[in-house]
Amino acid sequence: MGDRVTPETRWISALVVPFLVAASALLLLWPDLTGRFFAWTIRPRMTSLFIGAGFLTGMYFFIRAAAAQRWRTTANGFLPVTVFAWMMAVATVLHWDRFHHQNISFYAWLALYTFTPVAALAIWLRNRGRDRGPADPGELRLPRAVRVVLAVLGTVMAALMLIFYLQPGWMAAVWPWSITPLTGRVMAGFLMITAITELTLASNPRWDSARVILQGQLIGLALVLIGVTRAWGDFNPALPATWIFVGMMLLTFLSIGGLYLWMARQANN
Repeated sequence: MGDRVTPETRWISALVVPFLVAASALLLLWPDLTGRFFAWTIRPRMTSLFIGAGFLTGMYFFIRAAAAQRWRTTANGFLPVTVFAWMMAVATVLHWDRFHHQNISFYAWLALYTFTPVAALAIWLRNRGRDRGPADPGELRLPRAVRVVLAVLGTVMAALMLIFYLQPGWMAAVWPWSITPLTGRVMAGFLMITAITELTLASNPRWDSARVILQGQLIGLALVLIGVTRAWGDFNPALPATWIFVGMMLLTFLSIGGLYLWMARQANN
C-alpha cells in the first residue's frame, strides 16, 4: 500500500473538478451576473471575486490530487476540504430560501455539497495512515519556528472563523465590505480551509506534503489581491478594517511566497 494514491481518490478528485471550473469561471469572469447564472445572488462584486478565488484554489488542489502519484503530496489538503464541505452543506440548509431553486447552478451546488462532505471525509479516513512522517533520513521539512507560527495562527484563525460562521452578523460588523449571513458563512468556510491547512502543515511538515498546498494558497491570495483592485469601490478607505484586510492579504502572500522560494531553494541544494 505505502504512499500510493488509491484509484477512488483520483476518481473523486477528478469528478469534483468540473464543478469548481464552472463556479470559479463564473465568479471571477462575470462577478456581476450571479443573479442570473449562479446558485444564489452575490453582492457586492468583491464577495464574488473572493469566493471565486477560493473555488479556483480548490480546482487547482483537486487537479493535483487527481494526478498525484503519492498520497503525501496532497494529504494535507483533504481534512481542510472536508471541514469546508460540511460547513457549506450546513449553510445551504440554513439559507435554503436564498438560493435560486429554478437555476441549474443551484442543483450543481446542491450535488457538490451533498456528495463532497461524505466523499472527502471518506478519502481522508481511508488514506490518513499512509503518511506518518518522513520516510527518508534527512528529508526536507518546514523549520520548527515556521511550524510553531502555523500552529498558533491556525488555532486562532479556526476559532475566529467558527465564531463568525455561527454568528455571521458579528462578521458583517467588522468586515471591510458589506456581506449577508449566507455569504459571510461561505467566506468563513473558505478562511477555515486556510486555518485547518495551517494546522495540518504544522503537524505534517515534510516539504513534499507542503509544496502543492502552498502553491494553492499563493494562487488564491493572488486572486484575492487582484480582486481588491477590481472591486475597490466596494471598500471604504476610511475604515481601518479595509487596510487591515488588504495588509493581511498582502503580508500573507509575501510570507508564503518567501517561504516557498526558500524551501524550494533548499530542496534543490
